[in-house]
Amino acid sequence: MDSKELVTALAATDVDPNYRVDGHLVGFTHDGTPYLDRLPDGRWCVGYIERGVEHPVRFFATENEACRYFYDDVTKPRKMPRVRTPEEVAADERHMRRWWAEREEQVGPSGD
Repeated sequence: MDSKELVTALAATDVDPNYRVDGHLVGFTHDGTPYLDRLPDGRWCVGYIERGVEHPVRFFATENEACRYFYDDVTKPRKMPRVRTPEEVAADERHMRRWWAEREEQVGPSGD
């Protein structure tokens, strides 16, 4: 697989359409935007962009290896965070109310 085939393959999926491949931006960048770039020494780098800064994750000797890794990484299913139950939310709220009440007893209502 080369970088052109990679872009075509990704377009056929339902992944976030924001990534950079070999210097060409598809979509727009945001925190966590993945990228695949050819380096001046001929190696390939896969990483992500965070606050405008590139963070390399893996380096590859061939374009094929890098493209396959990028495709697999971008298309793999992500775990969704567990949603707290109403009981857990209520328990957290009770805990915070107790904490604030104890704090006010110790330092007073103004925090002085």
